[in-house]
Amino acid sequence: MECTLAPRRGNARLQTGMLLLALVMIACSLGSSAGWAKHKSHSDVTADPCKKLNGYMTKRIANIRSLNKAIDKEQSVPNTMAGVFNLMQGKYYVDHAKTEKIGRARKEADDLNRVMRGMGCTPVDIDQELQKP
Repeated sequence: MECTLAPRRGNARLQTGMLLLALVMIACSLGSSAGWAKHKSHSDVTADPCKKLNGYMTKRIANIRSLNKAIDKEQSVPNTMAGVFNLMQGKYYVDHAKTEKIGRARKEADDLNRVMRGMGCTPVDIDQELQKP
């Protein structure tokens, strides 16, 4: 007994249609990204890098100043029991977490100064800036 079933043409058409749809979607996505690149704004490229670096440096220096003020305040009025006991014994209270943050911020500022020199920007005298009120 032979089975003679007619092949289903609907599946073949559906598969061909899906394949064509997928190819069109891929072609459109590739074409749209290339078109976007042509019309990209160049305002970010022409920005002054020295101005941006100075802004980053100002943030680092402000961070160091605020941490220094917080440490000075804690030495006069400690906010932890360890600080109170140290003050009662005549010792200065040292907040190690804030001291480490100051060290990291200073290292970032020093590294930023090196980058500024490398790019031809005027470096900032960090110590002099920290002395300012």
